[in-house]
Amino acid sequence: SERISIVGNTFTGPFPSGRSASSIYLDADWQAVGGNGIIDYQGSSILVKDNIIDSKAAAYDNGVYGIFAEGWKSATIQNNTIENGTFGIRTSGCDVATVEFNEVYTASNNALYFKLNGNSDVANNIFTSSNYPIITINTGSLRLIHNTLHGTDTLAALRVYGMSGDSLIILNNIFKAEDNADSKVIVTDVVADTIRIDHNLYSDNVTDYTFIAYRLDATQGVGDSGLELYAVSFDDWKTGQAIYDQNSKSFEPVFAGANDYHINDTTYRFGTFMSDFPTDIDGDSRTAQIGVDVGADQYDEGVITSSQKISSTSGISIYPTITNGTFTVESASTFENVIIR
Repeated sequence: SERISIVGNTFTGPFPSGRSASSIYLDADWQAVGGNGIIDYQGSSILVKDNIIDSKAAAYDNGVYGIFAEGWKSATIQNNTIENGTFGIRTSGCDVATVEFNEVYTASNNALYFKLNGNSDVANNIFTSSNYPIITINTGSLRLIHNTLHGTDTLAALRVYGMSGDSLIILNNIFKAEDNADSKVIVTDVVADTIRIDHNLYSDNVTDYTFIAYRLDATQGVGDSGLELYAVSFDDWKTGQAIYDQNSKSFEPVFAGANDYHINDTTYRFGTFMSDFPTDIDGDSRTAQIGVDVGADQYDEGVITSSQKISSTSGISIYPTITNGTFTVESASTFENVIIR
């Protein structure tokens, strides 16, 4: 098929076991052409958006996926809510994959299983799982941006294994792992021209390794095999190397409630603004001027009303969203009315 769109549906299980019986199953197939690394993609593009899926899967090993997509030239999986599946989303063998604004709760295996995809973005998602919330295997260039990940059992919040693209970017994420988890994040066998890992939050309650890096960036790391570091604390991770997570923090995130991963204040405002990701999972704006929260949610401090007086000793700028009205703005030397229309 040249293009398939699956938009705005509700799927309720239980479904039969096996990936082909999953809620949304899109297998375009693909094959190598000769031995020269060229891939013949049998399908052109898919859009899976605004769907609600409750798989009602009870068993860990029954193989039910919420969304399964394989072998597409372009795959966009956006703004879906998936609950109670063995796996939440699986994308594999896609030339370009975009997974954004999705919520996956109570997956008994991976919330996102991401394998053999080309240039890809995984951004503004909330993923919880008793396995790795995200596992990536042998990908091309990959950006993991503004995700909130909660590993609810003994495994890390993120597992990156193998990569051969131009760049790996891991920025502005929240990685929460439980007390009995063996690590927070594991990154192994990654070699790329550009690797940037920074402005992330790591929960501080893991008693063993906080970050495991093995063969991370052989072009910039230590020795021919790249950086190899098993950090037993967040401080050990930051001081054991001088390249990654120098602007990241470690403390226990507090969310709005059970399965509600919104944040409640500006404690998380140490992210870096990225123009490609100007809104959060709810559509709230992020700007460099007001500051960027890590994770999928940007804390909304509320709107300015027409009765408020805004004071500043060095001038003032007003950023969206504000309501219509007349505002008194006090700067260092003048008073003036500003009309917002």
